[in-house]
This record gives sequence, C-alpha cells and structure tokens, in this order.
Amino acid sequence: MSLQKSGFHGIEFLLESLRRWRAQIHENKIVNQAVQNLISNSRLKPQFFVMAILAGGMATVGIILNDVVILIAAMVLAPLLHPLISCAAGIVLGHGRLVLYALKSFLGGTIAVALFTATLVNILLFLDYDFQVSHFLDRFAGEQTAFLLLLSAFLSGFAGVYSWLRSTNNANLVGIAIAVSIIPLVSFLGVLLGLKKWMTLLYFSGWLGLNLSSLIFGAITAFIILGFRQPKSKISREIDNERITEGT
Repeated sequence: MSLQKSGFHGIEFLLESLRRWRAQIHENKIVNQAVQNLISNSRLKPQFFVMAILAGGMATVGIILNDVVILIAAMVLAPLLHPLISCAAGIVLGHGRLVLYALKSFLGGTIAVALFTATLVNILLFLDYDFQVSHFLDRFAGEQTAFLLLLSAFLSGFAGVYSWLRSTNNANLVGIAIAVSIIPLVSFLGVLLGLKKWMTLLYFSGWLGLNLSSLIFGAITAFIILGFRQPKSKISREIDNERITEGT
C-alpha cells in the first residue's frame, strides 16, 4: 500500500511540475531566449556550412574506417539538429516562414555535406584507395532494426525539444545529436554518390527521409505536450533580424 501511495504521489508531482512549466511557457518566461538562439543557430551562414562540411568529412572517414569514435566526433560537430527543431516549431505554430527558413538551412547543409563527401570519395578512388562500405549497410538490415532506429529518432526529437526549452539542459543537445545520427546518414549518401551506386543511394534517401520525419514528429509531439506557443509576429521579427545580420 505504501508503495502505491508513493507511486501516486510521484505521478501527482510530475503532473504538477508539467502544469507549472506549461504556465511558464505560456507566459514566455522560458522560451524568449530559446527561440532567438534556435533561429540564430539555424541560419544558413558560413559557420554553418563550415561545421557541416567538417562534420561530413569526419563522418566519411569514420564510415570508411568503421571507427565509432570518429563518427561520434562528427555527430557532435554537426549543426543539423537545430534546423530540424526549428521546422517542428514552425509546424506546431503554423508559421510557414519558419518552416521554410529551417528547411532551407537543413537542405543547404545536407547538399554541401553530400557534395563534399562525394568529392572526397572520388579523390580517394583516384588515389587507388580501396575501401568497402558494406558494413555500414548491414547496420540497417532487418525490420526490427529499422523500427528501433526510427523509435530512437522519435525519442531524440522529443528530448531535443525538452532540452532546448530547459536552458539549464542545453548541453544535453550534444548527446541528442549523437543519438539522432543525422550526419553519418547524410555523409553516407555522399559516399554512395561518389561510388555511383544509384539504387542504394535511392534506398538510403528514403531511409533518411523516414529518419528525419520520425525525429520531427517526436519534436512536434514534445512541443504540443509542453504547450509551446509564440506569437507569429515575434518569430517573424527574429527571422528578419537574422536576415539583417546576415546581410551586414
């Protein structure tokens, strides 16, 4: 009986904490700075391209050498998580400009990584470097594995929003970026492009789309549960401010 009472008290405490946090979010006590930082980190600027390309190059080396440590380092460097969270926020708020702003940044970074990776692979082939990538393909074989990876992406998207809204937990985004594993998939698309394996490239493009959709769905779910709201005019001002900064 005492265990049941403790369990009920724990659930009541969690529900009360969530209610208070939702109230704080509605009063904009938490999200003002978080929104500004998110939009700033999602901007398609030179630093964004540099970090994305460096991360893509490291991920390519990690894939070729089958080195987990190098892959983890690449995931930490990659800046592609912020645009995805921005996209989810735009969908929840019904803010088309924010969605397009985020998608432009993500697609720009993705294309840059894929082209750089394909170029790197062609250079290695020109130097007669012999390597195999079948070990990376094997990680995605099987329906159960695919389901678990998509579940991981969903949970990572949810956790990303939670950490983003909690300013004290922003450092957790590093761990979430590792869990999402976006940059290895993007880099592997570039590897396949360089190797001219078109059918496998098509398959992995679909897999990447499913992975990103699951992540965004997880982020959207978190935004809804946490009661995230922001005036559309404020979001538009933040985007305009970033455009002005970009132009100066």
